[in-house]
Amino acid sequence: MSNAAAHEGPCEADKECTTAAAPRCWNKQCVSNEIANRWSCSDEQTVRSATIRYGFHVVDFLSREPPDNVVVRACRNNDVDCAEPVATFIDTDKTGHAQFELPTGFLGFFEVKSDSLTILLYVTKPISRNTLNRDLPVLTSDTVQLLSSLVGYPYDAAKGLALLEALDCSDTPAGGIKFEIVGGTADQFYLVDQVPSRDAKLTAYDATNNTANGGFLNVMPGFVAFRARLGEDGLELGTFNARIRPNTITFIDMHF
Repeated sequence: MSNAAAHEGPCEADKECTTAAAPRCWNKQCVSNEIANRWSCSDEQTVRSATIRYGFHVVDFLSREPPDNVVVRACRNNDVDCAEPVATFIDTDKTGHAQFELPTGFLGFFEVKSDSLTILLYVTKPISRNTLNRDLPVLTSDTVQLLSSLVGYPYDAAKGLALLEALDCSDTPAGGIKFEIVGGTADQFYLVDQVPSRDAKLTAYDATNNTANGGFLNVMPGFVAFRARLGEDGLELGTFNARIRPNTITFIDMHF
C-alpha cells in the first residue's frame, strides 16, 4: 500500500469525498478504500457476557523463555499506580502464560513484574472479546544497555523506554508507520529485524515475529502523548496518552 497519496482533504461523511482515489471518510479525512477497510474497525462486541478472557505470553526478549517470578496485575486507566488492580496473575507454573478473566469492555493497562525490568502494557481500545494476545517480551537492565549501545544512545535509568505498534483491524502490526512524541523529546529508533536502528524512519513489519515496533529511549517520566502516522508526512491515525515510569518498559499497542 502506498501511504504517500492515501488521503485528500477533510470531511465529515463519505458523500464529501468525491475523488476515485479517496472516496471514503475516515478520521475526518477522505481516504482510499484500502485505508478505510484496513483501519475503520468495528467495535461490535463478539462476546455478550459480563466477563471476557484475556491472555498473553511473557518471554525474555533475547532467550524467548519465561522470566522468573512473574506477577501481572490488570489496572484501570484511572488507577495509574495500580493501587486497586482488577485482577492479578501469579505465574506459579513458571510458563509465562498470563491469563485473566476481566469485565467486558476493560480498558487500562497490565503491570508486569518479574526478575527483569517492570513492563507496562497499555490497551488502547476496550477488550470486548476473548483474546490470546501475542508474546510480551521483557528486558533486563543489561539488555536495555545492549540495545542502547546498538542504537548509539546512552540509557538514563531515571527515564523510561517506550515501544509502540499500530495494529489494524485484523490485529496485525503495520509497517510504514511513523511514531511521534507530542510536545516532548526522546531518542527515537525503529526495530528492523529485531535490531534497533536510529536511521530507519518508519516501522518495518517482521513476519517471523509478527511485530512492527517503533520506540523512544530516555522518555521523561510522566504523562506522554504518542502519535501515529501513515508514512513520514501522511495521515494521522491517532494519539494515545500513557504514563511513563523511570527505568520501566512501556508497550503501547495502538488501535484506532
